[in-house]
Amino acid sequence: MKIAVISPHPDDETLGAGGFLLKHRKEGNQIYWINMTDVNENQGWDSSFIKYRKRQIEQICEFYKFDKFYNLKYPPCTLENVNKHELLSDYGKCIQEIQPDCIVLPNPQDAHSDHLITYEVGMSCSKIFIWILRGGR
Repeated sequence: MKIAVISPHPDDETLGAGGFLLKHRKEGNQIYWINMTDVNENQGWDSSFIKYRKRQIEQICEFYKFDKFYNLKYPPCTLENVNKHELLSDYGKCIQEIQPDCIVLPNPQDAHSDHLITYEVGMSCSKIFIWILRGGR
């Protein structure tokens, strides 16, 4: 089985689905991580935090032994301002490549807007993906 977890920010994959991911990795399933946001100097983050975040992501990938990691690199706390078509296109490319049997999304009732947008993009793309798998287009 192929499982894709989509996180708005690094740490949400663990906070939301860490035990689930470890269980499925132990069972021999393939697990993939799609992360929506990342930091860079153009957004005002200092280089020490950027290095810390990069190392944090590397450690998460090493810990779970993801089959592949996708980093879409949108600025954190701004997903509500990004064109939905762009988000759907970038996320959809990952989903088309993985072709997961299971997609893990954030809770849509989370107070953080990035979490809601990530959920909405995941649901929208998943409906399209399921239709394609069933012979749509």
